[in-house]
Amino acid sequence: LANQLCYACVYKRNEVEYRAKWITTLANARHSAAITCSPRTMRAVLVSNKTGIDLMPSLNYNFKLNIALMNWGYLCTSPSKYLMINARSDNLFKVKKYEEAMMMNRRCVILADGYYETCQETNKKHFVFLPAPPEYSMKVIGEDERYNRRLMHMAGIFIENNQTDDKAGFSFVIITVDASESVSKIHSRMPAILETDEDVLKWLNPDEYPSTVAARLLKPVECNVMETNVKIHCHVPDKDGSIQMRITDFMKPPSTKKQKC
Repeated sequence: LANQLCYACVYKRNEVEYRAKWITTLANARHSAAITCSPRTMRAVLVSNKTGIDLMPSLNYNFKLNIALMNWGYLCTSPSKYLMINARSDNLFKVKKYEEAMMMNRRCVILADGYYETCQETNKKHFVFLPAPPEYSMKVIGEDERYNRRLMHMAGIFIENNQTDDKAGFSFVIITVDASESVSKIHSRMPAILETDEDVLKWLNPDEYPSTVAARLLKPVECNVMETNVKIHCHVPDKDGSIQMRITDFMKPPSTKKQKC
């Protein structure tokens, strides 16, 4: 699965092809795909050697892409502990931590097949899946005609961890924007999705696109909202008040007993 992720992370610009590689073999070995993921878990993110920090020491200063493992969410310790998992695009230069990350060019791209969003209808909460656009769902890599999924690319920033027990050295947050027309029926916000190879490469190359310019890439895009037949209803108990979900739990046949959601 880790190698398949590399096959999916190939980008073209002006006839030049950029292929992402894992930063280390250890990161490759530790990566595991997940149908759902929650904050405080390590996920694969796309970075470049221009990110303003020595993630990938090299004597070669040509632009290149790498895949790293980072924790989703940054735990703030002051004034009270809370977990930052998203960053509003309009706050990137207003909130100190976000501004520091932007000015230090710590920009990344979160890789996924899509994302889930909560939807409230009457008194029942359920989850709706928003996949990568179908026109980008497949692409051919090389002459071997190997087909791979085209992933959804969500813009993010990363911050150095302040927790000594974190296995990853950095944490990322997903940048959000106002929802597009199709998504606004479900939620008022959505991830900042980078639709094209060009957008991905611009976001990850601060030498050519400084943060104030790259921020213009953060805009709403239309998404396909998968309708009733794939809505995932909340049939699992919520012990601590947070959503810790596994897709297999949700996909069990609904119980005949009355469920609390």
